[in-house]
Amino acid sequence: QAAEEAAPGVLINQPGIKFKLSCQEVVEMLRTREEGNHAQTSGMDVEAVALMQQLSASALVPEDEAELQDVLSLLVFTDPVASPAGHLMACERRRQLADTLNAAMCRQHGRPSPSALTTIHAQAVLAHQTALEEKVGAAAVVDVHGVMYADDSAKDAVTDSRL
Repeated sequence: QAAEEAAPGVLINQPGIKFKLSCQEVVEMLRTREEGNHAQTSGMDVEAVALMQQLSASALVPEDEAELQDVLSLLVFTDPVASPAGHLMACERRRQLADTLNAAMCRQHGRPSPSALTTIHAQAVLAHQTALEEKVGAAAVVDVHGVMYADDSAKDAVTDSRL
């Protein structure tokens, strides 16, 4: 709903993204089940199965069918993270889907995709990861995500430490 409010028509024009978002909704239900009390979340499996039934009717391409089967397989495992389709529960997958949606929204508004800020952020993260892998000492004390998303007081502290 938020995507449609920010970029009306984006999900209609990109049915594959809408399908993936719906699959992610099921994954998030399962994540909530894993984090919570099973007694409190027992109704979530019923909701997840109902959503999966709707999704099976809207699968457009063979890749959608395969993803649907992977998501469905998560329902049968008591520990979905450890299942063969556990990669669907990873935060990285959530980030990739968000990036795909953001790119579609940018295109919908006639802006470049990815945006310049997204490209700069990706370059900073990659440079930081490379520095960590190469065991560059200063990289260990830098938190790229924290600096990028911190409030002004944290940014001031980083700036002060450089002086």
